[in-house]
This record gives sequence, C-alpha cells and structure tokens, in this order.
Amino acid sequence: MGPCRFAGDPTVVQLDSRGWRILREGIVSRTQLQRASGLFVVFVCTGNTCRSPMAEAFLKRDLSRRLGCDPDKLPDHGFTVASAGLAAYQGAPASPEAVSLAAEYGCDLSAHTSQPLTADLLQQADYLFTMTGRHAEFILSEHPEFAAKVRTLDAAGQDITDPIGAGPAEYRRCAEQIRRALAPLADMLLREHAGR
Repeated sequence: MGPCRFAGDPTVVQLDSRGWRILREGIVSRTQLQRASGLFVVFVCTGNTCRSPMAEAFLKRDLSRRLGCDPDKLPDHGFTVASAGLAAYQGAPASPEAVSLAAEYGCDLSAHTSQPLTADLLQQADYLFTMTGRHAEFILSEHPEFAAKVRTLDAAGQDITDPIGAGPAEYRRCAEQIRRALAPLADMLLREHAGR
C-alpha cells in the first residue's frame, strides 16, 4: 500500500442485486460512475443541430418509456445518451425545425446545445452511431482503434439525409428515417445492459 494518488475524499458506493447507489460522493462523481458502469451511446452527424440531436432525443424517449422513468433519470438506470458533430461548434442550439419536429414526437430539444466529437467522447462511448457512412469513415480514418464502437445508425448502411436548410417535409422524412433505424436499438441496448 502506498500513498493515495488522488486528493479528496473517496466515493462510497453500495452494490447489490439491483445495482449500485452512492452513499457518499467524493472524488469520483456520480456522472463518472454512471458512465463507467452503464452504456454510453453517442450519435454523430456533422453540425450536431439536426440529425444527431433528434436521434439522441428519440432514443432517450424510447429507453425511458421501456424503463418507466423520466429521460433525465436514464443514467440512474445505466444509460447515458449524447450527440456530437464532426464539424460542430460548441453551444449552438438545435435548429428550430428540429426542435419543432421533436416536440411533435414528444421530445424536447429546446435546451440542446451542440458539441464537437472529442477524444473523451470517443474514448468513453460504448457505441458511436453515425448518420452517414462518410461520418463513420472519417472517424475510422482518424481513430481506427475505435472500429468496434463505430457503426452507421441505419443497419443497412443507408445514410440519414441531412435536412439542414430544407423545409418541414424534409425534416419529417429525416425524423422518420431516424425512427426506423432506431426501432431495434432500445431493445438491443436493454438486453446488453442486462447481460453486464
């Protein structure tokens, strides 16, 4: 035994058959524990203002319905869902069209702010679902070590069309493409999480 590498109080966690709970938060935060013990899914598009935020919101809704919890409580159930963009600026809102359309599907994107795909997100994610084959190719050309994590959202490899700058009809088509591609995903993630 040697000196502690970390300054601060330890985090005390209780483990049982139902999972874990923090008895006392310390140097390791709740967010860090949730990400380490659960599944972390990241959706990736170009600007993180249309497609990937809708995919994030739709999966959060699907998982929360199956688990009987609010979307903001998903990390307590072992699921963290995020989105990012390959050419995203930090802090841009979701497009007004994406916000409006997501609301029609019972999802709230009003507080969404864009973020770029960072090395931390790449490292921490269990799954990186891209909207197009080119997004996946770009990630793998820069980071081939993450090949096991990267896949296109549409299992058949069909690109999710970018609706940026288009009208409501194109956003609706995009949302339907995303919903069809997401259909099997929530159940697959729930099965995988149960097997951990």
